[in-house]
Amino acid sequence: MKVLVISHSYVERDNHKKLESLSRLSGVEVGVVYPRVWRTWHNEIKSRPTPAPPASRVDQKSYEEFPVGTFFAGNGGKYFYNPLGLLKILLKFRPDLIHLEEEPFPPAAFEAALFSRWLRIKVLFFSWENIDLFLGPIRSVLEK
Repeated sequence: MKVLVISHSYVERDNHKKLESLSRLSGVEVGVVYPRVWRTWHNEIKSRPTPAPPASRVDQKSYEEFPVGTFFAGNGGKYFYNPLGLLKILLKFRPDLIHLEEEPFPPAAFEAALFSRWLRIKVLFFSWENIDLFLGPIRSVLEK
């Protein structure tokens, strides 16, 4: 099974431990999409222009990394991926499942869900969002 994980949190290398564990499972091929550049709340710029080298340990499978350009990078509620860049990755990697780790309202989540529907790829949506907030009419529509 090919799983493509999509989340802005993977621009930070420390967050890749879950991907490393998932990639060790038998029969699972993993890819990850994250923003090429992300600005944190503290105005720190995180950048992963090139993927990390493959793991050197024999028992550790590697996974494919796909840094993508984004619009409004650093704003978790408004950002989205370059649509052509994301679409090219989906067509190249051909996942069986998209594991989307985002809040339910940003355009990036809507974009990934829309492409998955067009390409008939199953989506698993994970979010830490647990507060029911009204975020305006546009983001409410995207969330639904």
